[in-house]
Amino acid sequence: MVDNKNLEEIGLKLAPRISKSINKIRKVQPNVRIKSDSSEWLLSEAIRTSKLGPSGWVQGNKNIKSDMWLTSNGKNLSVSHKSGVINLKKNTLQFSGYRLGRFGSFDDQIKAISRLNADLFVYIAGKQKATADDPYYLVLFPGSSLTYGTADDWQKGDPISKYNSDNLNALINKSMSHQLWTTFSLEDNSFVVEL
Repeated sequence: MVDNKNLEEIGLKLAPRISKSINKIRKVQPNVRIKSDSSEWLLSEAIRTSKLGPSGWVQGNKNIKSDMWLTSNGKNLSVSHKSGVINLKKNTLQFSGYRLGRFGSFDDQIKAISRLNADLFVYIAGKQKATADDPYYLVLFPGSSLTYGTADDWQKGDPISKYNSDNLNALINKSMSHQLWTTFSLEDNSFVVEL
């Protein structure tokens, strides 16, 4: 289990390293936003240099549950990393997740979401329509925060099915290989810092 103290400890170790790497990239490519694959590399290097790992990251990793690993308080934690869009006014993070079509029925897809959660979610996020100069944000939260209910809790539609709870809104878009999209509240049990 990852608690708020773990989130802060991990975040405070990773943030300065990621920020330093972003600044180096900006000097070489000042008009470019960092893409998802590059941010995975930034996170992997930050894990490695902060003595939280080796990260176990392999470019193009297709492991569904985790992209890499880190060690905190003697525990190995699976880490899911994506890029996301942060909304500071609403205090939310929007991100895409798994393509669930491979899991068969809608009921099986919802069951798979719960099974596949990593221990820790780490995002290098930017604002919607960010310019090259806009800041990035490091966002961490425990995988246990993402609860998508049961299939009965969803409003099933075609092509989009929706789920709403206190801390997240989600949809599955059937026309996009059953892509899971989540808007997560950053109110509780998360760590956010500007890079």
